[in-house]
Amino acid sequence: MTRTLAATFLFTLVCAAWSAPAEEVVGERLVHLLSRISYGVQPAESLGPEVYLESQLRQDPGPEPELEAYLARLRTPGRSGEHLARSGLSAEQIFEEMLRQRLLRAILSRWQLREMMTAFWFNHFNADPRKSDVIAWNLPALEESLRARALGRFRDLLEAAAHSPAVLTNLDQSVSSATEPGGVNENFGRELMELYTVGQDSGYTQRDVVEVARCFSGWTCDADSGIWGFDPELHDLGQKLVLGHRIEAGGVEEGERVLDLLARHPATARFIARKLSIRFVCDDPPPGLVDRAAGVFQRTDGDIAQVLACILSSEEFYEPRYRRAKWKDPVEFAASVVLALGADAELLEELAGGRGNGGALLEDVISMGAPYLCPDARGWPDRTSTWVSTAGLQTRLSLAERLGRRAGSGGAVSAPEFQYR
Repeated sequence: MTRTLAATFLFTLVCAAWSAPAEEVVGERLVHLLSRISYGVQPAESLGPEVYLESQLRQDPGPEPELEAYLARLRTPGRSGEHLARSGLSAEQIFEEMLRQRLLRAILSRWQLREMMTAFWFNHFNADPRKSDVIAWNLPALEESLRARALGRFRDLLEAAAHSPAVLTNLDQSVSSATEPGGVNENFGRELMELYTVGQDSGYTQRDVVEVARCFSGWTCDADSGIWGFDPELHDLGQKLVLGHRIEAGGVEEGERVLDLLARHPATARFIARKLSIRFVCDDPPPGLVDRAAGVFQRTDGDIAQVLACILSSEEFYEPRYRRAKWKDPVEFAASVVLALGADAELLEELAGGRGNGGALLEDVISMGAPYLCPDARGWPDRTSTWVSTAGLQTRLSLAERLGRRAGSGGAVSAPEFQYR
């Protein structure tokens, strides 16, 4: 029977039982919530928006045997950078396995919001694997570390990134030395503030950048194994002053003190609150919502689950003008097509093995703009303009029609509204 993706999506999400006006409102809110915090149809959606959101904000998700069985066929999940450095896998092979894992998780995981937030943080701390093998070897471990902390405290996320050889290498921290001719490298210190925490317009100075770089001198990683470490011989032993706070000489602990300072800075609260509001509400979020979310961030010591609860429970989030106001990124689009048409075992087998329709799905996502190949340390901008292009739209249409024909939908699976979330 011919059907559009949009009709399939909405029919599955909201059964015909919605009759009274109040139920219609609840149904509309549920559809909107699901379009923003999930990749598609999930069994728990009958719970209603409030209960479903509460369940997704859990920080102790249970086991997922079906998903874990597929992931066990891959060579990168759970592997350390040191292991992958010895594995013989190329950067391209690692990248493709990571993409297969992300698609499998998006399609099969019950914990949809955690997967979305893992993708959010991975983009926030973006590192391009084409820059160095050390980055490629350590990206899987970084992603897993961010997944474990995705709904926890921001300070813990910052810790994971600052200790990742992928991030340090991407920002040239591994070659920063206070005792060698090149001197301290300012790149990590600058991006730590500008991209990860307080933001560009927060008032920090070039002097602050230099002082942060001095604090982190000695934080490095081995070029052969990719193991993180602290080398005291490369460290600046002097006293530092960061954003008006005196940092006494203390070796590796100086960097930790800077992370504490930045994670709890009011500008960081607003920077992260606004970025999350852009991700889940609209490209230009209401200032009042950002203010409230930033307040929650500060009051809870950067508890991301509580910040998200503030944003996703707000009246602004449910305003009609913000519905279908965001464009799905390539992984979101591909996963939502699969979920709307039904993720059968054959397709999942092919995706896990990178062959057949699963292999074609990977190629389509890569051509649309893969999440692991952003060359900019800022990551992909979370705006519609990032993903809208003639070539990208043609690929989306081709992907949807191919999978639609495979599912017996007659190929009528290219509804324009399905591009949005």
